[in-house]
Amino acid sequence: MDSWENQVVQVLAEVTVGAESVEVAAGIAESIDIHVDHSKDRVEVKTILPDTRDLGRVAIEVNYAVTIPRDAGLVCENTLGDTVVRNVGGDLSAKTRFGIVDIREVGGIAHVWARGEFPLQAHRLRQGGVFVLSGTQAEFGEVGGKLQVSNYRGAVTIRDLLPEVELDVTSENGPIHLYLADGASPDLEASVLLGTIVSDVPLRRATLSAFTLARDGRPEATQRAMLHATFSEVVIHREGLKADEEATGPAETELVKRTVTADAPVGEGGEVVVDAVIGDVRVEGVDEDVLTVSASQLVRLRSNASTADAQSALDALELKIEEAGGRLRVRTSARDDLTAFGCAGYRVDLDIRCPRTSPLKLQVQNGHTSVESTGGSVTIEPGCRQRARRARQRAAGHHESQGGRGSCRLRGPGRSGCGLRHRHHSESVRPRNRKL
Repeated sequence: MDSWENQVVQVLAEVTVGAESVEVAAGIAESIDIHVDHSKDRVEVKTILPDTRDLGRVAIEVNYAVTIPRDAGLVCENTLGDTVVRNVGGDLSAKTRFGIVDIREVGGIAHVWARGEFPLQAHRLRQGGVFVLSGTQAEFGEVGGKLQVSNYRGAVTIRDLLPEVELDVTSENGPIHLYLADGASPDLEASVLLGTIVSDVPLRRATLSAFTLARDGRPEATQRAMLHATFSEVVIHREGLKADEEATGPAETELVKRTVTADAPVGEGGEVVVDAVIGDVRVEGVDEDVLTVSASQLVRLRSNASTADAQSALDALELKIEEAGGRLRVRTSARDDLTAFGCAGYRVDLDIRCPRTSPLKLQVQNGHTSVESTGGSVTIEPGCRQRARRARQRAAGHHESQGGRGSCRLRGPGRSGCGLRHRHHSESVRPRNRKL
């Protein structure tokens, strides 16, 4: 996406289709509609794909190069592929999945939703914006206005703050790095739950159990930053410091990880129950009669903990598969008081493969819960609420969830393809007003 001074929207589309024969690929390519619709104040461009379910293996790729008027706003949705945006004078709204995001020079407010373990670059956001991210490696630079960032299992780096900026950044299971220019004195607040704060700037600190709050209060400052991380770290860098001047010191805690596995046969129609301590739970239905479980055990140890303490803390996190009354129960637990081993926090992430038709009951604590490709009933309590309700119609079987903390996703089986074929489409539209 780019802009120009002309009051015209130009659309260039390259279509690539692969199929099991050249003839089938050519037919599909001709059936793909690059639809452009425009009204008084809006131009809409979208891809309309044909039904290819009975045509064997098919892969389709559509790449766009869109140029819009300099002062227009932009709404973009990309479900698979890279998104590059340049020189948008108005507001930007972008929703992307599984692709690189590169945004430079936005005059309005940016609203961005991005998912997938891909880099996101956002620079020269004059009025800030709202970024909701999952698994994303995000970097921001030359940001002004109010910027809100929420990232899950990714990383956030922020550099080159503009003179007037307000940051509100939250990261779960991923670090936050803030780089301050030499001489900058922003109003700073950093907090972590089961994590660490490392700073080149002197901060006043207070700790209550596993929660730490650190501040350098400057109410008169025009640069403000609130940074919060869970089970990770907040690092505040002062650019221009020599190595011997850095005030970071040794890390306050250290993360130790171990993976253990277990499996058990499942009888026909046998129920699978998951009783999990804090951590993520991913369940995938497969065409097998065996339940397999992989558990990633993570403990965060204080800096004075020994190697023996680390081993004892990991050994205290148990994974069991128990059979009773025709059902299998996957149970994770903390057997001992882990604080005795210098443990500041722990979690157990589960990756479970179970028979596709087995009924599921998940009893989970804080964390992300994902259920994919299952055909039996699914009951989740108490870690999922809104996302589970929205997803009930997307997978087979009955699904039920009860309120709590965390997030949940239910998803049915998907499709894949491959191939080769090209077609180009271009169109220009002159809008009366300036929105795309």
